[in-house]
Amino acid sequence: MVHINYLDRIHYAKLQYAIHRIYTMMSTDNRIASSQSNPEETFQDFLTYAELLNTPQLARLYIFALREGPVEIELIKTELDMPHSTAYKYLRRLEEMDILT
Repeated sequence: MVHINYLDRIHYAKLQYAIHRIYTMMSTDNRIASSQSNPEETFQDFLTYAELLNTPQLARLYIFALREGPVEIELIKTELDMPHSTAYKYLRRLEEMDILT
């Protein structure tokens, strides 16, 4: 039997909420609606959500970028308390995932 402590439950709930927000933002941007007819794009979106769920800092950066719009890397590092190399690595990853340009 697996026991999940209270803090793990809170962390999981926050991740679920973050993914819900990402899905909502992407659907209002018509990204989800346009991909429903193409199974390959739908599968790629699923992989995107899975990676965001498995990498909370990546999800935080993505939500921050969606909320704030174009921002300087210094603001990202400061606001998200993220090391320089991590911020660039995650920005590059979001670009590779084709969800940030």
